[in-house]
Amino acid sequence: MIISGNTLVCPNILWILHQKCYFLTKLFPKDELYAMVQQIRRSAVSIPANINYHWLKNIHNF
Repeated sequence: MIISGNTLVCPNILWILHQKCYFLTKLFPKDELYAMVQQIRRSAVSIPANINYHWLKNIHNF
């Protein structure tokens, strides 16, 4: 689990996920550049942002 009590234990895991998604999409064929690659890269940004948002929301009880 990434969240432990009041501490986000592994923000590095989220950064590694982000970096690996970008690295892997560079290996995709050029015809996929505007289809699958864009979706994967957007999710690589969106997932860590959502985890961080909800973690902060739970900690501060907004």
